[in-house]
Amino acid sequence: MKKYTFALNDLNDSNYSISIVNKHIEISHVKQELILLNFFATWCPPCKSEIPYLADLQKKYDGTLFIAGILVNDNLDKKTLKAFIEDYGINYFISLAQDNNTLVKLAVKRLQLDENFPIPLTILFKNGNYYSHYEGAVPVEMLEHDIKEAIHKE
Repeated sequence: MKKYTFALNDLNDSNYSISIVNKHIEISHVKQELILLNFFATWCPPCKSEIPYLADLQKKYDGTLFIAGILVNDNLDKKTLKAFIEDYGINYFISLAQDNNTLVKLAVKRLQLDENFPIPLTILFKNGNYYSHYEGAVPVEMLEHDIKEAIHKE
């Protein structure tokens, strides 16, 4: 199996590297058992509506859950993105890396989704292994149910 590695970086110059082999991921320096990748855009109304509850989930499950917001199809300058993060109270990692669009294309291919998939696209991993995914906006109750289930599953 081929291993793909992407660089993720945010406004604070925090850098992570994400490696993908089939449906398994590893993110450097991330110790949490659950990783949630949220592919979104700042111009997308359903994406924006998910932000408050993603921030709540990050706060509630901080030691267990690492949320990474991955900007796709969005060409914001750093100043505008900083204002967006502040306006929406985002408390989780937001990647503005050049690799983001390539990363989402690989994720879509691995999940066998249509190329014209809806955003937000949210993917949950447990211990690096694919757990579930959601196309389009997902109710917070469903997402939190799956997070709790993943935490308690062996």
